[in-house]
Amino acid sequence: MKTREAVLGWVGLAARLRRRPSLSMEALSRLGAAALERAGAALLPAYLKELLALHAIWATSARDVLLALGFSDNEVAALLEEYESVAGNLRSEIARASLRYPSDFRIEEETQRLLYVLVRARQPQLVVETGVADGMSTRLITEGLTRNQHGLLHSCDVLDDVGALVLNHPTARRLKLHILPWPYGRHLDRLCATLSPVDIFIHDSNHQYHNARYEYEVAWKFLRAGGLLVSDDVDAANAFAHVCKIHHIAPIILVDKRKAVGIATKPK
Repeated sequence: MKTREAVLGWVGLAARLRRRPSLSMEALSRLGAAALERAGAALLPAYLKELLALHAIWATSARDVLLALGFSDNEVAALLEEYESVAGNLRSEIARASLRYPSDFRIEEETQRLLYVLVRARQPQLVVETGVADGMSTRLITEGLTRNQHGLLHSCDVLDDVGALVLNHPTARRLKLHILPWPYGRHLDRLCATLSPVDIFIHDSNHQYHNARYEYEVAWKFLRAGGLLVSDDVDAANAFAHVCKIHHIAPIILVDKRKAVGIATKPK
């Protein structure tokens, strides 16, 4: 699943981030491995090179990630089909709703599939999420927990206008929203200490290096053995790569349309 297409996608993403004209995928596909490496080295910012240097499994779909995590093909197929009915209802609500946050704050389509199916397949008792905005990921997680008939999501943000897609929905019974002061300081650490052990920790708040690195370390401290750290926008800084190196973790990286998601499993 470490596909050449995923690496090519990273080269294209890096070119857009650097505001350079992107080489066409057709042209890149004709390059040999050595030439591809040279092209990547010329285009990629240093923090993306660090991600590419990890011993990661690269995926371009939620299905690939879920199979890499050890779920069976039949289970994944059934839950992805279930997700489509949930997503259809949610898309209809979004079309009718007046939302506060830009659409690019939301997790992307493959990431939506991944979070929903992870919650259904992993059957977590405790999920922690940072960064809510309109609540796309929050809603999908609570939908999964509601179908599981157990488990609770603790979502953290620094603004009190978040969660429009979930707060007035029946699945909010599976949600506890925490408005924390900014900067977090030790507040997130103290909260997680009262909740531990955490089954899944999802970072989608401020992606600048120091905040992301702090949240990853908090997550790693309070995750149960075998628990998952999931981070959106791991292409935004090198914090995820650094934490994986420090803890000797070979992550899975999902390359979505505009950005990338990292998944790291805490060793048992």
